[in-house]
Amino acid sequence: MQIALLIILPLILYYQRAGLRPSRIMLYVTTIFGLWYVTYSPLHELRHLLPAVVLGERVIEVQLFPHFMQGELSGGHVTTQYSSDWSEFVIVLFPYLTDALLAIFGAVVLMKFVPRSQPLVFGLLLTILVTSPLFDVVNNYLAFVAGAQNDFNAISYTTHAALAHAIGILATAVTLGASSIVLWFVFRQPGSGDQASNLTPR
Repeated sequence: MQIALLIILPLILYYQRAGLRPSRIMLYVTTIFGLWYVTYSPLHELRHLLPAVVLGERVIEVQLFPHFMQGELSGGHVTTQYSSDWSEFVIVLFPYLTDALLAIFGAVVLMKFVPRSQPLVFGLLLTILVTSPLFDVVNNYLAFVAGAQNDFNAISYTTHAALAHAIGILATAVTLGASSIVLWFVFRQPGSGDQASNLTPR
């Protein structure tokens, strides 16, 4: 559900606004989704691994990709032996901190430097830099709220449940805001619909 709403739908809305034909929309969305799907888990886990290495913590096991041959479709993990609650807090928090920063950076890059006349590039960067961070935060925070054991539980255990919720809500607000601003930018630009003929493959 979150994938359809936060990853696929923004792409479809953007490409429809760009005036692409349905066949080209399907091609671009499928291509970008495939690239996102195979990179999402390793990029998340690497952002746990990096601070663990920097802080000198003992890393016991690293799984960047799901075990597809065993029927796993998602998931990975970095198992670390923490020396303190503080180091665990930093390591667990780091992906969501970078999600918020990446979404802000991505919004600026897309609005200032990436021409919408390059729909495949724009759509790929929209996904990797903006909507993927939103998905990462929302998916994990909602799972925590629903009672699942995940990173936000670790934040709660090492600090306080109220801080875990505050981080989840703040990171959601930042990444959702960045995504909304980019889509607003796409839809408000004069001529984005009028120039469909220039964007539509002949």
